[in-house]
Amino acid sequence: MQVYQSAAVVTGIQAPGGARRVRFVRLWVREGRDWKIAIHHGTTISQAQANATPVAPAGRTATPLPALSGEEAAVFSVQKALSEAYARHDATTYERWTAPEFVTVTTSGQVVPRDQWLKNNIIENQEKRVPSVNDDVKVQIFGDVAVITFRNLGQLPDGTVAPPERVTTVLARKNGAWQQVLTQSTVIREMRAAAAAQPAPERITQRRHAHEREIVRELMQLVSIANVATNEADMKRNVERLTEMFCSRGSTSKRRRGRARRSCWPI
Repeated sequence: MQVYQSAAVVTGIQAPGGARRVRFVRLWVREGRDWKIAIHHGTTISQAQANATPVAPAGRTATPLPALSGEEAAVFSVQKALSEAYARHDATTYERWTAPEFVTVTTSGQVVPRDQWLKNNIIENQEKRVPSVNDDVKVQIFGDVAVITFRNLGQLPDGTVAPPERVTTVLARKNGAWQQVLTQSTVIREMRAAAAAQPAPERITQRRHAHEREIVRELMQLVSIANVATNEADMKRNVERLTEMFCSRGSTSKRRRGRARRSCWPI
């Protein structure tokens, strides 16, 4: 989880241990004292794409980009600069527009941090590339966090067109400049009739969203606790607040040295 002034980025695995695990990213936006989900992107975790059924590539002709201006245009210009730096293996430029905490979620659901991604895909991989073509572009800005969603039309080293991908890029404004902090890609697949007919698990989704909202709220409460290491009364009050947080998550402790302790810390 990354928390910024106006938004929080939550990543994780949905349905852990199940047969079909999904790596997700969600952007939560602060509205007053509450948090609301603004963006969700999920990618099925797999070891390989051999059994995938992607939409057959039909070329790299893209629909016209939307008319962008102001801050939206500035955000998308970063995406364009990143795409061009990737194509020409320009690690210096790519790193300048990429935050240290950056991670990318690949089309197989694997998480790769910035340094490893730069090494594997730009520094050591010198295969010939051309900039990708993007369409169906949407730019949204939430204070100091921006989100770009688009369809990516890439080209393989042998000149053939790669299957289209749906991409979400999250950027944060730092020292007046936008930097990408997360990207997630999913190969666009053909919808199967049986899968399309299944109803969405609305109740599970609502519970999961409520649970994430509580975690974000508790995190903000935690970071708002004052540093009062020399004030015993405030230290006790802060311990009580932390204890209540652990209690709400079901953590308990046993009696210690014969004394009952009002504590829910795990042991």
